[in-house]
Amino acid sequence: MGSAALFEAAKSIRDWSLNEGRASTANGKSNGKAVDAYASLVFNDKMQQDRLPKPVFRQESLTDIVRQALFLHEVAHPEIRFSYTGPEEPIQMPCDRRQLGQAFTNILKNAGEAIHEKSGDDSVDDVGDEIAVVLEQLEDRIKVAISDSGIGLPAERERLTEPYMTTRTRGTGLGLAIVKNIIEEHHASMNFGDRPGGGTIVTVMFDPSALSVHQTEAEAEPADLYGELKRKRNV
Repeated sequence: MGSAALFEAAKSIRDWSLNEGRASTANGKSNGKAVDAYASLVFNDKMQQDRLPKPVFRQESLTDIVRQALFLHEVAHPEIRFSYTGPEEPIQMPCDRRQLGQAFTNILKNAGEAIHEKSGDDSVDDVGDEIAVVLEQLEDRIKVAISDSGIGLPAERERLTEPYMTTRTRGTGLGLAIVKNIIEEHHASMNFGDRPGGGTIVTVMFDPSALSVHQTEAEAEPADLYGELKRKRNV
């Protein structure tokens, strides 16, 4: 980690510890363990970002990757309503299945946290709270839109993908920075917008023509991991 990154990490830990300290002082408790825990989160996320390998491109089903990430969150958060919309025919493209799966998992994780943050606790009482995923094959792009009915975007939305920028009380600010790296390695773009009625829409746009340069790399038969997960759940 360079000096600039160390400074930003220290600043994040300082700001977070001050906020925790106020709450801890009010409760008559020490915040030492909390600061240590946060520092550990920063370190682990930074290590993950630094060690992120170059993607290994294989011909994969983007449909399967997106639905698998959604299914895992659907199982973990039954209090939230999830929906998926996409073409019946799976969309195939060269990509790194593991890295894209991590990227969509992080985006969905943020969506779930935004809904809980709006509720103010771990419960979700609003029956309208939902996370919706839409996968579309456009004329010259592939679009993945993930929307949530959570607390919405912060004022500094343009800084959301900067390392150590976070609006979460216990966030490290590295999750979306890692997602950005993965998306850019896949010749794609990621944008944040306001969801009608409240919440956030994260839109990822893939360029098949740019990805075609990886078409000659070794191709692997796409695995139906989503189907496998559903079968295991029903056993």
